[in-house]
Amino acid sequence: MAQEAVTASIAVVTRHSTGCPRGSDPQWRRCNCCKAIYIYENGKVVYRSAKTRLGDQAERVAQAERELRDPVKAKLREIEEKEAEKRSREAERIANRAKVEDAVSDWLASHKAPAVSTANTHKIFAQKVSRWAAEQGVEYLDDMSKQMLDKWRGGWSSTAKCKDDRMALTTQSHFLSRLKEFFRWAMATDRLDRDPSLALAPIAPSDKRTMPLTPGQFNELLVATEEYDANQPRKKLQHGAELRAIFLSIRWSGLRLADVSE
Repeated sequence: MAQEAVTASIAVVTRHSTGCPRGSDPQWRRCNCCKAIYIYENGKVVYRSAKTRLGDQAERVAQAERELRDPVKAKLREIEEKEAEKRSREAERIANRAKVEDAVSDWLASHKAPAVSTANTHKIFAQKVSRWAAEQGVEYLDDMSKQMLDKWRGGWSSTAKCKDDRMALTTQSHFLSRLKEFFRWAMATDRLDRDPSLALAPIAPSDKRTMPLTPGQFNELLVATEEYDANQPRKKLQHGAELRAIFLSIRWSGLRLADVSE
Protein backbone atom coordinates (compact mmCIF):
# COMPACT_ATOMS: atom_id res chain seq x y z
CA MET A 1 0.00 0.00 0.00
CA ALA A 2 2.78 2.46 0.90
CA GLN A 3 4.53 1.74 -2.41
CA GLU A 4 1.37 2.65 -4.33
CA ALA A 5 1.21 6.03 -2.57
CA VAL A 6 4.77 6.91 -3.71
CA THR A 7 3.90 6.36 -7.39
CA ALA A 8 1.55 9.39 -7.39
CA SER A 9 2.87 12.93 -7.61
CA ILE A 10 0.31 15.72 -7.22
CA ALA A 11 0.89 19.46 -7.45
CA VAL A 12 -0.81 22.73 -8.31
CA VAL A 13 0.13 24.31 -11.63
CA THR A 14 -1.00 27.55 -13.24
CA ARG A 15 -2.39 27.85 -16.73
CA HIS A 16 -1.33 31.38 -17.45
CA SER A 17 -3.41 33.58 -19.67
CA THR A 18 -1.88 35.53 -22.53
CA GLY A 19 -0.07 38.60 -21.25
CA CYS A 20 0.57 37.26 -17.73
CA PRO A 21 4.08 38.46 -16.69
CA ARG A 22 4.70 35.04 -15.09
CA GLY A 23 3.53 33.09 -18.12
CA SER A 24 6.73 31.10 -18.35
CA ASP A 25 6.50 29.74 -14.80
CA PRO A 26 3.72 27.12 -14.34
CA GLN A 27 4.60 26.84 -10.61
CA TRP A 28 3.74 30.49 -9.94
CA ARG A 29 0.42 30.71 -8.08
CA ARG A 30 0.07 34.37 -7.11
CA CYS A 31 -1.37 35.57 -10.38
CA ASN A 32 -5.07 35.59 -11.25
CA CYS A 33 -4.73 32.88 -13.89
CA CYS A 34 -6.61 29.55 -13.86
CA LYS A 35 -5.18 26.84 -11.63
CA ALA A 36 -5.01 23.14 -12.46
CA ILE A 37 -3.97 19.96 -10.66
CA TYR A 38 -1.02 18.03 -12.07
CA ILE A 39 -1.26 14.30 -11.33
CA TYR A 40 1.50 11.85 -12.25
CA GLU A 41 0.32 8.34 -11.45
CA ASN A 42 1.30 4.90 -12.71
CA GLY A 43 3.47 6.40 -15.43
CA LYS A 44 0.73 8.70 -16.76
CA VAL A 45 0.20 12.45 -16.47
CA VAL A 46 -3.27 13.92 -16.02
CA TYR A 47 -4.31 17.56 -15.62
CA ARG A 48 -7.55 18.44 -13.86
CA SER A 49 -9.03 21.86 -13.50
CA ALA A 50 -8.97 23.16 -9.93
CA LYS A 51 -11.99 25.34 -10.82
CA THR A 52 -10.42 28.36 -9.16
CA ARG A 53 -7.92 31.12 -9.81
CA LEU A 54 -6.70 31.23 -6.21
CA GLY A 55 -3.59 29.31 -5.27
CA ASP A 56 -4.75 28.45 -1.73
CA GLN A 57 -8.03 27.00 -2.92
CA ALA A 58 -6.24 25.02 -5.62
CA GLU A 59 -3.87 23.60 -3.00
CA ARG A 60 -6.85 22.33 -1.00
CA VAL A 61 -8.12 20.55 -4.13
CA ALA A 62 -4.65 19.01 -4.60
CA GLN A 63 -4.56 17.91 -0.96
CA ALA A 64 -7.93 16.21 -1.37
CA GLU A 65 -6.52 14.27 -4.33
CA ARG A 66 -3.51 13.21 -2.20
CA GLU A 67 -5.79 12.06 0.63
CA LEU A 68 -7.78 9.94 -1.80
CA ARG A 69 -4.58 7.97 -2.43
CA ASP A 70 -3.41 7.85 1.19
CA PRO A 71 -3.78 4.17 2.30
CA VAL A 72 -4.37 5.09 5.94
CA LYS A 73 -7.05 7.66 5.15
CA ALA A 74 -8.56 5.31 2.56
CA LYS A 75 -8.94 2.69 5.29
CA LEU A 76 -10.46 5.26 7.64
CA ARG A 77 -12.92 6.26 4.92
CA GLU A 78 -13.82 2.63 4.40
CA ILE A 79 -14.47 2.22 8.13
CA GLU A 80 -16.54 5.41 8.23
CA GLU A 81 -18.58 4.31 5.22
CA LYS A 82 -19.33 0.98 6.91
CA GLU A 83 -20.30 2.76 10.12
CA ALA A 84 -22.50 5.16 8.17
CA GLU A 85 -24.18 2.23 6.43
CA LYS A 86 -24.73 0.54 9.79
CA ARG A 87 -26.21 3.74 11.23
CA SER A 88 -28.45 4.05 8.19
CA ARG A 89 -29.71 0.48 8.59
CA GLU A 90 -30.33 1.05 12.30
CA ALA A 91 -32.20 4.28 11.59
CA GLU A 92 -34.33 2.46 9.01
CA ARG A 93 -35.00 -0.36 11.47
CA ILE A 94 -36.08 2.11 14.16
CA ALA A 95 -38.28 4.00 11.71
CA ASN A 96 -40.00 0.74 10.71
CA ARG A 97 -40.40 -0.70 14.21
CA ALA A 98 -43.88 -2.04 14.82
CA LYS A 99 -45.75 -0.63 17.79
CA VAL A 100 -47.56 -3.16 19.95
CA GLU A 101 -50.88 -1.35 19.62
CA ASP A 102 -50.61 -1.22 15.82
CA ALA A 103 -49.49 -4.84 15.52
CA VAL A 104 -52.31 -6.11 17.72
CA SER A 105 -54.84 -4.04 15.77
CA ASP A 106 -53.51 -5.35 12.44
CA TRP A 107 -53.52 -8.94 13.73
CA LEU A 108 -57.11 -8.55 14.84
CA ALA A 109 -58.09 -7.09 11.46
CA SER A 110 -56.42 -10.00 9.65
CA HIS A 111 -58.76 -12.52 11.34
CA LYS A 112 -62.08 -12.60 9.59
CA ALA A 113 -63.81 -15.05 11.89
CA PRO A 114 -67.31 -16.00 10.71
CA ALA A 115 -68.45 -16.99 14.20
CA VAL A 116 -69.25 -14.18 16.62
CA SER A 117 -67.82 -16.15 19.56
CA THR A 118 -64.49 -16.66 17.77
CA ALA A 119 -64.31 -12.97 16.90
CA ASN A 120 -64.94 -12.12 20.56
CA THR A 121 -62.18 -14.52 21.61
CA HIS A 122 -59.74 -12.79 19.28
CA LYS A 123 -60.83 -9.39 20.56
CA ILE A 124 -60.34 -10.42 24.19
CA PHE A 125 -56.89 -11.80 23.37
CA ALA A 126 -55.89 -8.54 21.66
CA GLN A 127 -57.11 -6.48 24.62
CA LYS A 128 -55.14 -8.62 27.08
CA VAL A 129 -51.91 -8.33 25.10
CA SER A 130 -52.33 -4.56 24.72
CA ARG A 131 -53.08 -4.04 28.41
CA TRP A 132 -50.18 -6.25 29.52
CA ALA A 133 -47.73 -4.43 27.21
CA ALA A 134 -48.93 -1.06 28.52
CA GLU A 135 -48.46 -2.23 32.12
CA GLN A 136 -44.91 -3.34 31.29
CA GLY A 137 -44.15 -0.02 29.59
CA VAL A 138 -43.54 -1.79 26.27
CA GLU A 139 -44.36 0.36 23.26
CA TYR A 140 -42.65 -1.56 20.47
CA LEU A 141 -43.17 -5.20 19.59
CA ASP A 142 -39.45 -6.00 19.42
CA ASP A 143 -39.03 -4.88 23.04
CA MET A 144 -40.97 -7.92 24.21
CA SER A 145 -38.33 -10.29 25.53
CA LYS A 146 -38.42 -14.03 26.22
CA GLN A 147 -37.94 -13.33 29.92
CA MET A 148 -40.89 -10.92 30.05
CA LEU A 149 -43.22 -13.36 28.30
CA ASP A 150 -42.05 -16.27 30.47
CA LYS A 151 -42.73 -14.25 33.62
CA TRP A 152 -46.17 -13.29 32.32
CA ARG A 153 -46.98 -16.92 31.50
CA GLY A 154 -45.90 -17.95 35.00
CA GLY A 155 -48.41 -15.54 36.53
CA TRP A 156 -51.48 -17.05 34.87
CA SER A 157 -53.80 -18.91 37.23
CA SER A 158 -57.43 -19.05 38.27
CA THR A 159 -56.56 -16.95 41.35
CA ALA A 160 -54.15 -14.45 39.75
CA LYS A 161 -54.04 -10.96 41.25
CA CYS A 162 -54.52 -9.34 37.85
CA LYS A 163 -57.99 -9.94 36.41
CA ASP A 164 -56.64 -10.49 32.87
CA ASP A 165 -54.33 -13.24 34.18
CA ARG A 166 -57.12 -15.21 35.82
CA MET A 167 -57.41 -18.24 33.61
CA ALA A 168 -58.11 -21.89 34.22
CA LEU A 169 -55.60 -24.40 32.93
CA THR A 170 -57.39 -25.13 29.65
CA THR A 171 -57.89 -21.41 28.99
CA GLN A 172 -54.17 -20.85 29.67
CA SER A 173 -53.31 -23.52 27.10
CA HIS A 174 -55.55 -21.89 24.47
CA PHE A 175 -54.27 -18.41 25.26
CA LEU A 176 -50.63 -19.51 24.97
CA SER A 177 -51.34 -21.14 21.60
CA ARG A 178 -52.91 -17.91 20.37
CA LEU A 179 -49.96 -15.90 21.73
CA LYS A 180 -47.52 -18.08 19.79
CA GLU A 181 -49.72 -17.72 16.71
CA PHE A 182 -49.58 -13.93 17.10
CA PHE A 183 -45.78 -13.88 17.15
CA ARG A 184 -45.56 -16.26 14.18
CA TRP A 185 -47.80 -13.83 12.28
CA ALA A 186 -45.58 -10.92 13.33
CA MET A 187 -42.53 -12.78 11.99
CA ALA A 188 -44.27 -13.71 8.74
CA THR A 189 -45.35 -10.10 8.12
CA ASP A 190 -41.85 -8.69 8.81
CA ARG A 191 -42.85 -6.95 12.02
CA LEU A 192 -40.29 -8.97 13.99
CA ASP A 193 -36.88 -10.50 13.29
CA ARG A 194 -37.11 -12.98 16.14
CA ASP A 195 -39.89 -14.83 17.93
CA PRO A 196 -39.71 -14.25 21.71
CA SER A 197 -42.39 -16.87 22.37
CA LEU A 198 -40.37 -19.85 21.07
CA ALA A 199 -38.93 -20.62 24.51
CA LEU A 200 -42.32 -20.68 26.24
CA ALA A 201 -43.12 -24.20 27.41
CA PRO A 202 -46.54 -25.53 26.37
CA ILE A 203 -49.35 -25.78 28.91
CA ALA A 204 -51.28 -29.02 29.07
CA PRO A 205 -55.06 -28.41 29.20
CA SER A 206 -57.02 -29.71 32.15
CA ASP A 207 -58.41 -33.22 31.85
CA LYS A 208 -61.54 -32.16 33.72
CA ARG A 209 -64.71 -31.99 31.66
CA THR A 210 -67.83 -29.92 32.26
CA MET A 211 -70.84 -32.22 32.45
CA PRO A 212 -74.30 -31.16 31.19
CA LEU A 213 -77.06 -30.41 33.65
CA THR A 214 -79.48 -33.16 34.52
CA PRO A 215 -83.17 -32.51 33.72
CA GLY A 216 -83.77 -31.78 37.39
CA GLN A 217 -80.87 -29.31 37.58
CA PHE A 218 -82.08 -27.58 34.43
CA ASN A 219 -85.56 -27.11 35.90
CA GLU A 220 -83.97 -25.67 39.06
CA LEU A 221 -82.09 -23.21 36.86
CA LEU A 222 -85.31 -22.01 35.23
CA VAL A 223 -86.99 -21.64 38.63
CA ALA A 224 -83.99 -19.59 39.82
CA THR A 225 -84.58 -17.08 37.02
CA GLU A 226 -88.10 -16.47 38.29
CA GLU A 227 -86.80 -16.04 41.84
CA TYR A 228 -84.22 -13.61 40.49
CA ASP A 229 -86.98 -11.38 39.08
CA ALA A 230 -88.98 -11.63 42.29
CA ASN A 231 -86.03 -10.24 44.25
CA GLN A 232 -85.54 -7.20 42.01
CA PRO A 233 -86.97 -3.91 43.37
CA ARG A 234 -87.70 -2.46 39.94
CA LYS A 235 -89.17 -4.05 36.85
CA LYS A 236 -86.40 -2.76 34.59
CA LEU A 237 -83.92 -4.84 36.59
CA GLN A 238 -85.88 -8.05 35.93
CA HIS A 239 -84.13 -10.11 33.26
CA GLY A 240 -85.46 -13.55 34.17
CA ALA A 241 -87.44 -13.93 30.94
CA GLU A 242 -84.38 -13.10 28.87
CA LEU A 243 -82.25 -15.59 30.81
CA ARG A 244 -84.86 -18.31 30.37
CA ALA A 245 -84.95 -17.65 26.64
CA ILE A 246 -81.16 -17.97 26.47
CA PHE A 247 -81.04 -21.18 28.53
CA LEU A 248 -83.83 -22.80 26.54
CA SER A 249 -82.15 -21.84 23.25
CA ILE A 250 -78.93 -23.46 24.44
CA ARG A 251 -80.84 -26.52 25.64
CA TRP A 252 -82.62 -27.20 22.35
CA SER A 253 -80.22 -25.79 19.75
CA GLY A 254 -76.86 -26.92 21.11
CA LEU A 255 -75.37 -23.45 20.55
CA ARG A 256 -72.83 -21.93 22.91
CA LEU A 257 -73.75 -19.14 25.32
CA ALA A 258 -71.62 -16.59 23.43
CA ASP A 259 -73.48 -17.38 20.19
CA VAL A 260 -76.96 -17.30 21.72
CA SER A 261 -76.39 -14.09 23.68
CA GLU A 262 -75.55 -12.21 20.49
